[in-house]
Amino acid sequence: MFDNGADVVYSAAGGSGAGAHKAALAAKTWSIGVDADEWAYPSNKAYKKIILTSMLKNVNVGVQAMIESVAKGNFEAGAVNFDLTNNGVGYSLSGGYAKQYAAKVNKLIKKIKSGKIVVPIAPKK
Repeated sequence: MFDNGADVVYSAAGGSGAGAHKAALAAKTWSIGVDADEWAYPSNKAYKKIILTSMLKNVNVGVQAMIESVAKGNFEAGAVNFDLTNNGVGYSLSGGYAKQYAAKVNKLIKKIKSGKIVVPIAPKK
């Protein structure tokens, strides 16, 4: 992707992010982490200067909701979506590169949470 002119690559495939970070470093471009704050991983020390941000899966939110539902006796098996509206996902500001965009991103997050912006959950056919 970098060879084709990409400035940023978001490798949403778990451990493959290490390869994306390595390629971004070689191409002197940006990479975005996935699932957790990849900038903070000790194993990514060499890539800190190219990790722009990370998409955070706040798994703790889902785990907490499940534990609370069991404790209250109202647990129901089935699919539950965790997204911006219930803090199930987020983004990282570690490294400081994305801080200049935080105010704008946070305004968009507020609009998503309020329903002013609706994010599709299924691809258009």
